[in-house]
Amino acid sequence: DSDNMYFILSGKVKLYSDGNPFIKYQNGECFGDQDMLLNLPRDSKAVAITHLHLKALSGEMFEQIS
Repeated sequence: DSDNMYFILSGKVKLYSDGNPFIKYQNGECFGDQDMLLNLPRDSKAVAITHLHLKALSGEMFEQIS
């Protein structure tokens, strides 16, 4: 859902759109921020390509800390 953005603490994830890979993220990077901030529907699918440890930040929590 676009209510969260995700921080990669360890591992790698690949994003797919219409079944095609288009970007890869790894340790220390985040994804989902634009959809969350702009309240857009997700148009891609994230798939872990290694063991993955994530932290999610909700839009509600983001509003509280910003």
